[in-house]
Amino acid sequence: HEAVAIPEHHVFAVGFCGRHAAKTGAVLDRYNYLSDSTAAVAAAWRLAMDRDEAHLGAISAIPGYSRTEVALAIRECPSDRYTVRQLTDRLDHFHHENNLILPAAVDALEEHHLDRFTELVDRSQQLAESLLQNQTDETILLVRSARDQGAVAASAFGAGFGGSVWALIHEDRAGEFVDTWAASYRDAKPDAGARSIFFLSSPGPAAFWLSA
Repeated sequence: HEAVAIPEHHVFAVGFCGRHAAKTGAVLDRYNYLSDSTAAVAAAWRLAMDRDEAHLGAISAIPGYSRTEVALAIRECPSDRYTVRQLTDRLDHFHHENNLILPAAVDALEEHHLDRFTELVDRSQQLAESLLQNQTDETILLVRSARDQGAVAASAFGAGFGGSVWALIHEDRAGEFVDTWAASYRDAKPDAGARSIFFLSSPGPAAFWLSA
């Protein structure tokens, strides 16, 4: 884990799309199906390679880790529940997000390369839509409209299937941005928009214990 500073004079705008990411019924089934796919990738790896890594994080931490080797394990030990393509997509998302995008995004912020950070966040959102397929029309629209209206970067966050989007913006236009962002979304999605919530948030520390 690593702490990194947000660019000076920038704040987050957060938009809740009005569609709760409820994990019940059919949505719960989809969420569990997607979540369990990572375990299926790890199971294929253990069977094919005769190893004992419990999850993808442990597999990717192996010295000399190769995404190609894990993909071969998926093909050699197919799952009864998932297709080879589904597990390969899940592997590819994890590999890109965890091993490529995340460390590069931290480097971009530390080196004050905002253009590079923008590209990486855009790529992360694209992969959530194309590989994870856990985004909704509402969160996709919020991300697109935030970028169209000048956000440095924007991405959905959380477990997917609804929920919220963050946008990084310069503090000089924060109030104008969040008002315009909210209005454009509510015009485009009046039903969900009636339940939507938008606000500004400055970066702060992570959760911590309060002492008396």
